[in-house]
Amino acid sequence: MNTTIANSIKLDPRNLARCYEQELSWKRGRLKERHPYLQDLARNGSKARQFCGKVFVDLCQSFAAEHARIPSMLDVGCGPVTSFAYLAHEGLAEVTGVDPLADRYAALLADFGLESPAEQVNGAGEWLERVLPDQEFDIVATRNALDHHQCPPLAWLRMFERTRVEGYLAQSHSIREATKEGWKQLHQYDLYPDDDHTNLKLSDSEGRHICLTSGLPLEKVFSTANHNADGSGWFTSMYRKRGTVVPAEYFAQVLEQASFSLAKRHEWALHLESTFQDWSGGFPTARFFQPDWSRT
Repeated sequence: MNTTIANSIKLDPRNLARCYEQELSWKRGRLKERHPYLQDLARNGSKARQFCGKVFVDLCQSFAAEHARIPSMLDVGCGPVTSFAYLAHEGLAEVTGVDPLADRYAALLADFGLESPAEQVNGAGEWLERVLPDQEFDIVATRNALDHHQCPPLAWLRMFERTRVEGYLAQSHSIREATKEGWKQLHQYDLYPDDDHTNLKLSDSEGRHICLTSGLPLEKVFSTANHNADGSGWFTSMYRKRGTVVPAEYFAQVLEQASFSLAKRHEWALHLESTFQDWSGGFPTARFFQPDWSRT
């Protein structure tokens, strides 16, 4: 293939496969440097409890005292080793992780003599019902991963569905990371709190806004936010699930975002097909079919 065409495809921010390869490369670099984060999580090192967070340790301990069993926990977008590894090491929770690169991360860890203490399976938040059919969890959480999904509102809804009634749904994310990163690679959505740090909100690259928590039967248990002068920062919040009914208006918002996300992926697929057809002398799709997804 022409080098110019190949580089264009490789560098295109819509190239999800390349984004994943960059994630793997970055994690391999951390492991080679023996960075303490992954090392401590895998080996239950001195900082594993800190990485997990006191609020989750306390929650699991109080849950066990009340229910005479440890809670089940789902970490969506868990990475090579779930940040809640301490809970698994210490027997404080039965932790399951989901990540699109779970199998490749496991192989990467094995190269360095490491493994996750939790079960980690391939999957994404948008299709949790396929990865974990008919399963519910006492705690469902995501850290620095929801805004990396192709359709975060759908992923959040699926997380809500996997949470047991009276269970806990939690998130912890960099505020407006897509803006900070220049809307590159997996950074295609901004997450941010509302003014009183109760609700989790999202905006996409087209300026659409949606509140992910308002409308769902969720009661805030805990939240904290650190704001920087440039608008960035960190927002953590936890909610108690009080029911199962999702209003039609909420479904409509999720459907709108899902349609937007599908249009973007469809546009990328058409771009690839057109590029390869033009290069190979096939049917010149790109020259006569250029859809306007701005109306979607």
